[in-house]
Amino acid sequence: MGLAAPVRRFAALVALVLVATSCGASAQLVAPPAEGASSTEGVALAAAVDPTPVPATPTPDAEVAPGPLIPTDTLWQAVDDNFAALDDLDVSYSFLLVSPSEGRIHGRDAKAALLPASNQKVVTAVGALELLDDDARFSTELWLDDDNNVYVVGGADPTFASRHVRAFATALVDELGVPASVTSTVGDVADELAFTEIGDVVVDPSAFPATRVGPGWPARYIPADIGPMSGLWLDDNRHRADRRYLDDPDQGNAELVAEIFADAGITVSGRPRVGSRPETARMLAERRSPTVAALIDDLLARSDNEVGEAMLRHLAAEADLAGEIPEGKALVHDKMAQLGVDLGDPVGDGSGLSRENRLSASQLVRVLETSAGRDWWPVVERGLASAGVNGTLASRLESETTAANVRAKTGTLDDARTLSGTLRTVDDEPLFFAFLVNGEDAPLAVRAMDRIVVAFSSGTLEQLTR
Repeated sequence: MGLAAPVRRFAALVALVLVATSCGASAQLVAPPAEGASSTEGVALAAAVDPTPVPATPTPDAEVAPGPLIPTDTLWQAVDDNFAALDDLDVSYSFLLVSPSEGRIHGRDAKAALLPASNQKVVTAVGALELLDDDARFSTELWLDDDNNVYVVGGADPTFASRHVRAFATALVDELGVPASVTSTVGDVADELAFTEIGDVVVDPSAFPATRVGPGWPARYIPADIGPMSGLWLDDNRHRADRRYLDDPDQGNAELVAEIFADAGITVSGRPRVGSRPETARMLAERRSPTVAALIDDLLARSDNEVGEAMLRHLAAEADLAGEIPEGKALVHDKMAQLGVDLGDPVGDGSGLSRENRLSASQLVRVLETSAGRDWWPVVERGLASAGVNGTLASRLESETTAANVRAKTGTLDDARTLSGTLRTVDDEPLFFAFLVNGEDAPLAVRAMDRIVVAFSSGTLEQLTR
């Protein structure tokens, strides 16, 4: 890294300043953020910075090492004050920051096991990449039997949607004899296609168990945060919210498929139902999901809950197990143990919605550290949201010291706020961190959490390892 980024960081910092109180330890960051910095980060800045000067005329080929942007004492006082602010809230927290080269830099209750919220997805992503091929895909298939009954066979693809059913309708129309010249414009020629007739519309979800909810999911999360699970996910299984559908999404999905076929000009003479594809049926079309690597990107950057649970189910199915979430989670924990990371009992789920999940900052950092040495690490690093740029951090941590410099997974539940990932010091040294906050006041903790991350990203490795 050259000089440009450190200079931009200095321009944004004006200074991380403390307004000391007579109590000393209760000092607070009170100045407004610098121009261009996010007010949610709450890093107070002032003009009291005297960074190590950069030579005005360095030799043309010399790479000048960036110096500190703020005094070391100021940086650490900011860290201490913001942890003190957390201590004033009704929360518990676990924090750890480590350097691959220097080891532990700072920790607070680093081994305290708390609700990780969506930081659980980091573990799920790592397990999926370790145990599945990163170019693997999940298939949903369209089959037709001798009586013109149609079967949509689910493969637990969390991205399967109504638009893919419409593509299946085109395949059906083509198979049943409609001239090829009109198959690409099915929606425009519905009257002409009235003779295209099928029998029953059957959803076959039998490749996966009929378990609808994950371990420890509060009822209020369905369908607001995740749809009821099925071997055939359709529009995230959130296209209806009535009790009949939530109890049996397969029947509801069969009804939606039949409606889409009818809208495409296909006469459905039978009924929508749930069943199994007969051996004599023939496959007409297949929709393949994005690759596992692409799904991991969605899981981390956009925090897709359905993808998190689908990954665990596929891990179990690939191991010739039933395809249940607890089976997949046990496989992930076993694999991480082989890599030297003890994640404890494999309870909870893959998305972080479960109230049974527990992780510590120490465990999450170990997962990140271990992952960084694997061939698939770039997939995880790319999937972590970039501060101030994309994903769940698009409008957070936007200061010059953190924007595009912090990559992390966020986590949010009613009583949990979490953040774990990577950051770089001003002298371009990589660090791993994890921050978990639980409790009634967790929503109020984000400001202090972000200030601490900004403070650490504003120092050199030497300052942080004082």
